[in-house]
Amino acid sequence: MNITFKGGSFLFLLVGALLIVTLFTAPANWSPLYVALFLLLSPFVLLLNKRYGYILYSSLMTVSILLIILLINLLETPEYLWFMYFWFPLLWWPISAFVGRYAKTTLFASVASLSIILYYVVLNVYMQTSFPWALFPAFALLWWPLSLAFAKNYKLYSIISSVFIASFFVSLNAITTPEIAWAIYPIFVVLWWPVALYFSQKPFLFSMIAFSMLSIFFVCVNYITSPATIWAVYPIFIAIWWPLSLYFFSYKKRQSVS
Repeated sequence: MNITFKGGSFLFLLVGALLIVTLFTAPANWSPLYVALFLLLSPFVLLLNKRYGYILYSSLMTVSILLIILLINLLETPEYLWFMYFWFPLLWWPISAFVGRYAKTTLFASVASLSIILYYVVLNVYMQTSFPWALFPAFALLWWPLSLAFAKNYKLYSIISSVFIASFFVSLNAITTPEIAWAIYPIFVVLWWPVALYFSQKPFLFSMIAFSMLSIFFVCVNYITSPATIWAVYPIFIAIWWPLSLYFFSYKKRQSVS
């Protein structure tokens, strides 16, 4: 109790000092007030020691944070309610605390992520229609159920994740700059994830697959960027030394053993 009292006293002294310094140095600047409001939420952490403390803590923190964000929104930019982007996703914090262990299930993750994605799509349609920005939070949120469902089988997870990432970049490429096929570059990088997991224990086979991937990649880039100049042959010539070196190394090793 003595530690709690000292911690609370220090907190109020810190907030008071922050506000006094602001009052004398920059009275027109409201930002220290917002910092002070967030600092005043720290005593809620004491609820974690109580029964159902995490539910109470997450509920009070969610309501308090939303009220502070709404206050900042109304004071700073009342003409644009950016508060709308925060309130619904934050509600899933106390909801996850309330459902307990079910929050770790794929079903809950799917319902929560799809609900938030649908909410952002609606905001995208009614608040900002110039660009389909909802694609970005959707991409981030879908990793939640995807990881819970497949992360234990890491090889299958790498394949599904690679397809998911590739689909995201293809969609983004088609929406933003369809005249430039830049999605091929991140897709090529991502494909090394499943290939390495499946074939890294077989060096020669891995080198052959890697050489094939590199050759296809350079040919595609050559065709897309400068079809009039055939330059892909140069990096392909360098890449072929990878499987050739492994083959002759293993062949020489077999010859020495025999």
